[in-house]
Amino acid sequence: MKNILIISTILPVEEISAKNRENDFLLQIEKEIIEKNSNITFSYIYILPKTNFLLAFLSKKWKKIHDLKKIEKFHIGEKEILIVRILILPYKFLFRNLLFKKSFNANQIKINDFLKDKKPDFIHALNIENDLILANEFAQHYKIPFAITLHGINQKKIDNLNKKLILKARNIIAISPKQIDLAVSKDICEKDKIKFIPIGVGDQFYNFNPDFSSAKIKFISVCRLVKLKNLDKVILALSRIKGDFEYSIYGDGSEENNLKEMVKNLNLASKIKFYGFVDNQFLPEILANHHVFVMPSFPETLGKAFLEAMALGLPVIASKHSGMSGVITDEVEGFLIEHENQDEIYETIHFLRTNREKLIEMGNNAKEKAENFRSQKIISALYEIYT
Repeated sequence: MKNILIISTILPVEEISAKNRENDFLLQIEKEIIEKNSNITFSYIYILPKTNFLLAFLSKKWKKIHDLKKIEKFHIGEKEILIVRILILPYKFLFRNLLFKKSFNANQIKINDFLKDKKPDFIHALNIENDLILANEFAQHYKIPFAITLHGINQKKIDNLNKKLILKARNIIAISPKQIDLAVSKDICEKDKIKFIPIGVGDQFYNFNPDFSSAKIKFISVCRLVKLKNLDKVILALSRIKGDFEYSIYGDGSEENNLKEMVKNLNLASKIKFYGFVDNQFLPEILANHHVFVMPSFPETLGKAFLEAMALGLPVIASKHSGMSGVITDEVEGFLIEHENQDEIYETIHFLRTNREKLIEMGNNAKEKAENFRSQKIISALYEIYT
């Protein structure tokens, strides 16, 4: 039996409001791997920043984390997630890594008990910051090999120690071509050292096709409603459209009320609708009732929703210099636009609205490209790394 330890904060944790809508793709990957290979098990560690009363007093965000100080484990369904609290400081702090080690040592008894129980053979750390440092500590103390996914590589500064730790990984994984380019440009490693394993798309998304016969073009976004998604710019661009259209927004978040107020002030309530959070199981049928997926988010690693929309045959509108750069070719499977350029967003939307044949062609191209991201292929690639 092979036991895999995942170190990640990309988990839907109900106790943390900012994380309760987090993508559950890791749990889905586990489920699919186990369905095909019964000789493998998974366990999880979730890193939380170590807090104190002062931080809790100064910040609502820190208070929510501080209030969890007595909780040692989360539960997601029947899955038990161990919490490890680490003193997390910005890169500019001179003794950042030393303090991390002290935090690790403070958790030593709990970690030892956990590892004795789970007996992991391999570790997969999901970002190049704290997950990576913790995985390296495990590698040093317990001689467990690890893989690292290059989440976080888009930040401006990467600590030299972290660069060295990345090279200690048995496997280096990128989920987008952009991550590979950044790793090379930041002199972390050569391109041939990196394995490209994107997020997989379930078969159910490939079983639907959009109906392009509708006279009215229908746009859709599915995401957390936060500023970096730039949906305000999409709404402003759509306000300039002369003619009928429909724009459906699925998701919730801190910007929801602001976006609704904008729609109201622009007198677009009859054309732009908010539907709140939607469970992924209902998404294929919802996407199939639309024509274009639009989400000019920046920064963006590689949103799974883009790939799911493409699998159905929807062209996508994404930001240049994001995770979608290198996944789609501009004007082939969709458009790559400057996320702050409202005029470019408008021109792109207007072009798709008035060129139905091109819209259908791009949709077909998107569906064909999405074949590369079928979950079965991704699961096979990860299983190969884990074993």
